[in-house]
Amino acid sequence: MGKKNKVTLNEHNVTNTADDFEDLSSDMKENLKDFRDKFRIDIVKYDHEKFEFDMIGIPPAIANAVRRVLISDISDTIINGKPDHHLFPFLKSELEGVNFESVEEVKQAVHSFIRGHAERLPRTRHPKAVLLVLVSVSDLLGSSWLCGEVPTMAIDRVHMLNNTSLMQDEVLAHRLGLIPLKADPRLFEYRTEEESEGTDQDSLQFELKIKCSRNVAAGNDKTLPDDLYIDHKVYSKHLKWIPIGGQEDLYKEEEIGPIHDDILIMKLRPGHEIELRAFAYKGVGRDHAKFSPVATAHYRQLPEIRILRSVAGEKARRLATCFSPGVIGIKKNKEGTEEAYVIDARYDSSSRNVFRYDDLKDCVEMTRVSDHFIFTVESTGALSPDILFIEALKTLKKKCKELSDQIP
Repeated sequence: MGKKNKVTLNEHNVTNTADDFEDLSSDMKENLKDFRDKFRIDIVKYDHEKFEFDMIGIPPAIANAVRRVLISDISDTIINGKPDHHLFPFLKSELEGVNFESVEEVKQAVHSFIRGHAERLPRTRHPKAVLLVLVSVSDLLGSSWLCGEVPTMAIDRVHMLNNTSLMQDEVLAHRLGLIPLKADPRLFEYRTEEESEGTDQDSLQFELKIKCSRNVAAGNDKTLPDDLYIDHKVYSKHLKWIPIGGQEDLYKEEEIGPIHDDILIMKLRPGHEIELRAFAYKGVGRDHAKFSPVATAHYRQLPEIRILRSVAGEKARRLATCFSPGVIGIKKNKEGTEEAYVIDARYDSSSRNVFRYDDLKDCVEMTRVSDHFIFTVESTGALSPDILFIEALKTLKKKCKELSDQIP
């Protein structure tokens, strides 16, 4: 692996970063075949709430574009007000008619998408085409998650009927809006009229009615609020779904409501009472963060650690403490001496604590692979990560179609 592919972590600085070299996009343009051959996506971990995957073979600027979604919108491929006529017809044809039913199909579609871009880049008219096309790819994976173009349902309007608690109405309404809801947004429409209360096609209604009272059965020796008061904690489970129109026939009660029942909204004291109606609508994170289906999304370069000389005994144990748990292990060598070795550098935090010890700082080499990025996306629970991935592709497809239809 060449020098350009390794970022070196030194004691006082970091070298061999992207800024230390000339324009990487020109190198990529000259080696499109290598790029097509080397680029890949590896799915590492997946469950209902967390999705971890690697993007391998892309420059750092493109990985950064995943997060900087405000400037990595697909509309950025319009330069000086003129769209690239070679690019968008391909985008439309490449994703047209593709039905994504699994993560593996999505992975294959992304590969085809990027390689197809690379094949057409030499025919584009702009020197920035390589970078801009890859930014579009990062938008595929990032914009719909981070900027929030994948829609969800969230409480957006609250009718406060009674609130004698210490929390102001607007603060309570804001907290309700941040509670992730269990409702498939694909089954609902966007609201068309701001003043309307909504219909069973575009709205969900919830009721919150609770009153705190004193527990008369509590003994004189009781001092904890849980013993002294009844209903003094307001949780998300107290939000009750009130069907609108024919929703009761369409959805089961367990299919609608807060994802987590134990989210603490506020605390009450005897005499405090809350009664309200809350309405949830379909929206995207670009309008408000409460609609974002992603809890966190971040990336980092793949760490690599190489032990340059044998480290044994007490030094080996001390070396292991300099790195994240599970990165450095200790085993007995042929002589029966405990010796340090690298178990898995992937999850090292790159704290560089090893440089605190003069007798250890020269025994390891710490680098990061500059074109290998580990992405982690955590869902709020409104949609599973694989659905987010699929919906992100659909969003990009829709964008490409709308823009390509405007090209003469």
